[in-house]
Amino acid sequence: MDAVKWSADLSVGVDAIDNQHKQLFAVIGELQAAIAKGRGQKQMHLILEKLIAYTETHFAAEEAYMREIGFPEVDNHAIEHVQLVLKVRRFQDRLRRERITMPVMQFLNYWLKNHIMASDLEYGRFAANRPDPAAAQDEPLTSPAGSSL
Repeated sequence: MDAVKWSADLSVGVDAIDNQHKQLFAVIGELQAAIAKGRGQKQMHLILEKLIAYTETHFAAEEAYMREIGFPEVDNHAIEHVQLVLKVRRFQDRLRRERITMPVMQFLNYWLKNHIMASDLEYGRFAANRPDPAAAQDEPLTSPAGSSL
């Protein structure tokens, strides 16, 4: 399986969000590296925990940004986020009973790229087409705790 990598065509136009997406790709890259070394099954639980922890932080920041810019599909987008976390939790449960390393890897590769390409780029375009497009990049992106990211 080819290594999943972030590329400029996945940019939403907000540096803080793009950097978070790069981190998500890095976590999935850790899993790919573990699989390549024959340690995927052993390390998957820890890597999935890391992925869930990071996605929860990222999703909260991303949803806060969408609300700040008045993105009308924020609630539907948030549902996609919840569905991913639930799916990863189900994978974790299955890991205790069976070897599912490759199906998990394939799903994560597919979900991340397609979610960014279909859903995240949509709010990026929305932000860029607001009356003041410069505000999309210049606005401080805040974390759920209120500190700038």
